[in-house]
Amino acid sequence: MQMKYCEKCRRLCADDSVVKCPSCSSKKLSAVSPDDAVFLISLDSIWSGMAEDILTENEIPFRKRGILGAGMTANIGGMLESYEFFVPYSYYDDARELLIRLENIDDSAGESDSEDEMIEEEFTGDETESEENVD
Repeated sequence: MQMKYCEKCRRLCADDSVVKCPSCSSKKLSAVSPDDAVFLISLDSIWSGMAEDILTENEIPFRKRGILGAGMTANIGGMLESYEFFVPYSYYDDARELLIRLENIDDSAGESDSEDEMIEEEFTGDETESEENVD
């Protein structure tokens, strides 16, 4: 089975029977070649720095593109920017393996218990603590 590649959004399409990209609906699909820059991952500003370090340390070439753009980022601040990473297809599997844990961390970032829920769980026992006044 030949993997297809969207020339517009650069995402891979595993199903070779598709006629348009499932991500952007473009009909510009072609067989992927080893040098094609393919979409790897999208991360927020903090995690993107870690991804850069990981890819650089493992000598994987990449290109990083801001989603909001330089003008918007200058107005609202760099911490709100998200970045898309692209790698040559020949490096895709290795890069994906290195960053899969980072993507899982980024996806679960909003799923943690709220501070109120954690405090409530901490104090749900039958025992109560008493405070002593120290003068």
